[in-house]
Amino acid sequence: MGIDLGTTHSEVALINEQGEPMLLSINGSVLLPSVVSVDAENRILVGQPAVNNELAAPQKTLRWIKRRMGEQISLPLGNRLVTPPMVSSMILSSLKQAAEQHLGHEVHQAVITVPAFFSDAQRSATQQAAELAGLEVLRLVNEPTAAAMAYARGNQRDERWLVYDLGGGTFDVSIVDCSPSVMEVRASHGDTALGGHDIDLLIARAAAADFAAQHDIQLESDPLLWPQVIAAAEAAKIRLSGANQARLRVEYLTQSSDGTPLHLDWPLSRETLEIMVAPLIERSLLSVHEALRQANLRASDLARVLLVGGATRMPRIAQRLHEELGMPPQQWIDPDQVVAIGAAIEAALLSGDQVGIQAVDITPHSLGIDAMNSTGTLHMVPLIPRGAPLPCSMNRLFHRVHEAQSTIDVGVYQGESRDPHACLELGRLRLSDIPDDEDLSVLCRFHLDRSGILAVEVESGAGGKRANIQIERKLARENKNLAELGLLPSPSQVNVDAQLTNANWEDASDPEPSPVASEPPEPSCAADDLFMRAQNLLDSRSLDPDDAEDLLQALAAARSGTTSQRQALADLLYFLE
Repeated sequence: MGIDLGTTHSEVALINEQGEPMLLSINGSVLLPSVVSVDAENRILVGQPAVNNELAAPQKTLRWIKRRMGEQISLPLGNRLVTPPMVSSMILSSLKQAAEQHLGHEVHQAVITVPAFFSDAQRSATQQAAELAGLEVLRLVNEPTAAAMAYARGNQRDERWLVYDLGGGTFDVSIVDCSPSVMEVRASHGDTALGGHDIDLLIARAAAADFAAQHDIQLESDPLLWPQVIAAAEAAKIRLSGANQARLRVEYLTQSSDGTPLHLDWPLSRETLEIMVAPLIERSLLSVHEALRQANLRASDLARVLLVGGATRMPRIAQRLHEELGMPPQQWIDPDQVVAIGAAIEAALLSGDQVGIQAVDITPHSLGIDAMNSTGTLHMVPLIPRGAPLPCSMNRLFHRVHEAQSTIDVGVYQGESRDPHACLELGRLRLSDIPDDEDLSVLCRFHLDRSGILAVEVESGAGGKRANIQIERKLARENKNLAELGLLPSPSQVNVDAQLTNANWEDASDPEPSPVASEPPEPSCAADDLFMRAQNLLDSRSLDPDDAEDLLQALAAARSGTTSQRQALADLLYFLE
């Protein structure tokens, strides 16, 4: 089965005997809310029952856990402490139960999707969640890649696509070359803290500010009231995808100091919403331009722009992409379902069923270790460069500093900066008790599997000492399953149906031609946001003098220069921030 483990909703899909993808509908919906809660009887609830229980017990409810994956934290859930992988495993377990109920037998393997920009730790946490749920992960597939696989069914052309994937909590953009026989990812970029939920928060906070001005009550600080405001904000956002006016309404939300009932009734227009979300959309367009830059392409090199993720239903997103890239984006498969469909296609391919084309994915991050140069300065030395196709193995020879060095401590990093402190540390491994020897060589091996999970081996030439364990990750692993931990979701009576998806290539039409400049102009809103970020960083005085001078020069050039100079400023900010 294929699973889209989403921030706000999750889905499970299968390929039927006719080779057609179908999503499992649980109690009438193919979207399972990614929410976990504990009821009054201490039972664990997942999905819509958890959403219903949240109104009575918000302190016993967890949402948006995908954004916490990879963090070494424990969260309260009722009278238990749970980790993010444990919470995600409860969602996976519910999807697994639905598939088993539909198929009439147990399911032990799955393809699960993750954001393309997920780190090694986040991918490992997702794999751990699956293991806790009793699932072997056949492959972790990047979400925009899975979506492209769904769109590629029936394609008979050689085309280049840009996949714009804005989900509930994460954003990815990938550029893929697609032919009738194979699909190759050229470049990926993204933001794991940008999604539809951030739009909901903007709306909710604006409504809460107006409510506070009227009644001197802070809604966001009240755990009972705030989830209701967020839900009303999301409902208004959805309505504004097809209407020009909406209202955030929650009757009898609270009461005044004298006991008078207070209602939330806040008007919102599409025009106002589009002004509010403009910085978020422009933030996503920076990633779009970065992906094009990494692929050494221009917008005019694209044949299609494909919209993925429920948040892309907002009309303004398609409008801005049309303005920026010169062609209307397309969306002929349900944006909430397309990733799960792609995961199911990959699962079927791994089972030997020829229901789609093979995909070659890439790593969106450079991976390397810290090592000293000839002057004694510590650098991050990449072994696997950003954009390397998966799977990938690389070896590199280093040397000990001196013969008497008996210990080697290797830090493993992800990032594009030469400064290890500006990169994400994935873990460390140590080689001890190295004998004195004239052979100072140290061989470092990296292997990145098709799921984007890294294994590292270090071997000393002196005596053949070897550390061939996987990275000693900061993320602790749990060796039990959900049942052994007492965290199995409460079995519920659900109706599971299979819904065939409408994903025919014949539904696609060629995008209308539109002239695109050789260098698309940067929108003024995005440029202003770029300049503000740079100025704020300079004002913080947190940079060393050389970095501050580089940023000052780049800012001056970008203010009066071309799009490429603004892109150079964006690149520098990316590293410094």
